[in-house]
Amino acid sequence: MTKKFTSEEKVSFNVWQKSIFFLFLFFALSLITNKAQAATYYVDAINGNDAAIGNTQASPIKTISALNKKALLAGDSVLFKRGQTWQSQVSLAAKSGMADAYITYGAYGIGAKPKLNNITLKDKSYIKFQGLEFYNNAPGNWIVYIDSSDHIVLEDCNLIAGPLNTGYAVLTIRENSEYNVVRGCFIEHKNLIAQNDAVNLKHNANYNLIENNIIGTATHYALTIMGSTEDVVATNPDGSKYTIPYSKYTASYNIIRNNKINNPEGAMVEIQSNANRNVFEGNEVSGGKSTANNNSSPQAVKSVSQYNILRNNIIHSNISDRAAGISSVVYRNGIAPANNYLHNRTYNNVINNIKASPLVIGNDEPAECNADDNVYKNNIIFANPTADGIQVTVTPYVASPNYFFINNIIYNGSESSNVFKIKGVARNVAAQQTADGAHFSGNVQKEPALDLFYKPKINSPAIDKGVYLTKITSASANGTKFYVEDPNYFTDGFGITLGDKIQVGKDIVRIKKVDYNNKLLEVDTSIYWSQGSTISRPYLGNLPDIGVYESDIVVPETCTSFNYSDWGVCVNGSQTRNVTSSFPANCSGGNPVLTQNCTVIPTCTSWTYSAWSTCVNSLQTRSVLSSSPLNCSGGNPILLQGCQVAPVCIDLSFKGGSVQSSVTQNNTYKISCDYGVIVDSINAKNDIGYCSWTGWSGTAANFICNSGSVGTRKNICTVAAGTKSNSCIQANIISSTSVVAPPPICTSWTYSNWGSCTNGQQTRTVLYSFPLNCVNGAPVLSQNCQMPVIDSDKDGMSDIYENALGTDRYDADMDNDGYGDKEEILNGYDPFGPGRISYNSQLTKEYSGEIILKVQAEGQMWYVNPSDKRYFISSPGDLLIAVKKLGRAVRHNIITNYANYFSVHGGKFLVDVDDGNKMYYFNPVNKRLYYIADAASGFDLLKSFGQGMSNANLWKIRSGFLY
Repeated sequence: MTKKFTSEEKVSFNVWQKSIFFLFLFFALSLITNKAQAATYYVDAINGNDAAIGNTQASPIKTISALNKKALLAGDSVLFKRGQTWQSQVSLAAKSGMADAYITYGAYGIGAKPKLNNITLKDKSYIKFQGLEFYNNAPGNWIVYIDSSDHIVLEDCNLIAGPLNTGYAVLTIRENSEYNVVRGCFIEHKNLIAQNDAVNLKHNANYNLIENNIIGTATHYALTIMGSTEDVVATNPDGSKYTIPYSKYTASYNIIRNNKINNPEGAMVEIQSNANRNVFEGNEVSGGKSTANNNSSPQAVKSVSQYNILRNNIIHSNISDRAAGISSVVYRNGIAPANNYLHNRTYNNVINNIKASPLVIGNDEPAECNADDNVYKNNIIFANPTADGIQVTVTPYVASPNYFFINNIIYNGSESSNVFKIKGVARNVAAQQTADGAHFSGNVQKEPALDLFYKPKINSPAIDKGVYLTKITSASANGTKFYVEDPNYFTDGFGITLGDKIQVGKDIVRIKKVDYNNKLLEVDTSIYWSQGSTISRPYLGNLPDIGVYESDIVVPETCTSFNYSDWGVCVNGSQTRNVTSSFPANCSGGNPVLTQNCTVIPTCTSWTYSAWSTCVNSLQTRSVLSSSPLNCSGGNPILLQGCQVAPVCIDLSFKGGSVQSSVTQNNTYKISCDYGVIVDSINAKNDIGYCSWTGWSGTAANFICNSGSVGTRKNICTVAAGTKSNSCIQANIISSTSVVAPPPICTSWTYSNWGSCTNGQQTRTVLYSFPLNCVNGAPVLSQNCQMPVIDSDKDGMSDIYENALGTDRYDADMDNDGYGDKEEILNGYDPFGPGRISYNSQLTKEYSGEIILKVQAEGQMWYVNPSDKRYFISSPGDLLIAVKKLGRAVRHNIITNYANYFSVHGGKFLVDVDDGNKMYYFNPVNKRLYYIADAASGFDLLKSFGQGMSNANLWKIRSGFLY
């Protein structure tokens, strides 16, 4: 039924509508006004003036004190002059912004990062710090202290505590501080005497993102994540007491990823005391030193809490006497809550070169602590130089047997010696899996065959030998939500980043939400699944790989059908054949039929031939007309022989008088031949008798008859008595010798197929050449090539390029803003989140023309083109493309006098158009010109010139694409 309003109601309703409208309009206009009024203030410690407004570079503020008095508005920016310091001044009193209008503190000008004193952020929000250095060398001061604050962003900053600083941590995030981001920063504590951390998350520090940082020196731990401690009794201003329930606090839902954590002065990482549901992934963890400040136990990763994910980390090079790799020995510290190691998922990590305990599960206080339901899958634990060779230890006081080791590579240099020590019993992999197959299965004791960056080589047993993480338990259906056996391997991003990409069967989707309690996953794309469908992180090939990296090397499918050569000769009742091709393409293995039983056929011993063919190219052939014995096969019939073309007489004449009976007449015989040696004897016949010619003028045997040559000799013609003859005619050539003509030069060829592309080159062989029995020539047996480009997410960037950038090769739009990652990079926008990429033209100019190696990954090589951008050179093939696309064509005089042209061509690839397009690289560091002989040697040459650069700085140089 439609409601009818009275006139009074209509008026009241209209007034209400208008009130709402004007309230909304006022709110919208206030937001627009705030954004429109956003200002930028400049601070210059040398040329500034505190009386200035500070809103232009020409009239900057001078001191922090004056800046702290500014009434900053949401959206405002404060920029400090690079190369200057404010460390002796008061600390910055940062102001809060709003969700869509952060207040930003950054830098301008050229030079080193602006240096500020320590900073405390309490009850603050929506603030960004970019490109600054915070340093303090006084006792008792923490460098960056974030307390009860949210949405604080630290990007590309240096956070350093000096050698006299006694603040416990360089960076502290604590007391209900959430949704903070620390990205691309350098963090270290230089006090090597007092106990300290570099980074400390504590007491309800939840939902924070720590990524792409270099975290260094600290005497305790480089990184601590600690939720709870003992309760504390505090005093109110009025003198009354109250209890802070720290025992109930957590440090959960934090993501720690892609950091380089190296601590030569202490331990590296601890996750303890109700630090639950955190993700620790993609980090490189190394170093370690045994001191009293870390209880003489420098652990690479101490993991003694619950529901944490440890994946894709490289943990290596901790060679202190009590060093540990991943240590999960639970304990209780005083009256603080007990540590319990429960329901953790540790997968696809590498642990290498750890001296004492590469991986250990233990329980120091079994009456109060527990370790249960922890799973280790697809890890590589190898070459850890322990005294007894043991790589994995479970101590006797671990009560629960629920520690699962599935499809790991565990290797100590031997395929049979003991690598497990489970509750005091040492066994090798095979023996342990026999003794306890319910908890140990699919593990391999083999050399993992990894390269220097821990990536699998082509023969690695890690490739396609991993195991799926879980499977679907829902009935077969179509949709976006399904139940799984174990959701604890995955994250939905916790609201601070995107959820995991997963592979369900053959479908790759992204997780939107994980309901851990109900074991329910929700994904971003509707798919069809079958009950029991496998789930893993995305992989290449037939199965996931073991270890950190999913190899681009794809193990071929098994062959199912074959094409064969003819059967060979029957020998002893058996004959063989070869496979000439197989299906599917690029497959291997299978079961081709290569032998069969046979009846022996006699070998041919004699043959009846056709006549020899005409001599062509010094060869003549014939065929077999019949052979014996009957029904024979094989043998060695002679079907080919060398031959010579006899000299051809083209002029034959006589000179002299008539021939008389019994009278000797000296006549001259003249012969011209096309090639060969002049005949030694020629008989001529007339109608009565024979004439014979002898006595060459010159030495007959040495006279070479080539085309147009003439030889002369005299003849004596003896005629039978009573017979007259006026002439002799040539009858036949009795014998001759000739010079064999040289073999012809080859002019065309039949080739094999091109081989596989290796280091930018592929080769082939000659099968046949023309003309017959030719030699030499110039067949084309090698060519440059480009490895096949794999682009898993179809965003126009190859997987290897995305790996070099650090973007997700399975996600075409990482920040879900509707623009592809490549499109954003080309247009200067950040593919990881909102806003533009902050490029540094000074850094680009500083490294112009140089070769850069990315230090936070596998040392990928980049070339900074002086004309525009940096370009990724992944292989020798890429180098040739770079020279072709970016190089300059020059005349030879520039190459020979290159020192005079550095200002024009320094840092560039040069191509000498006057000398066969030879390639060169003009090194801008030493100002020398280097010849690039070929793609492979040129690639190695350039890499030898490489200089290391952090990922944060690489992103300050604009990226280009070779293809």
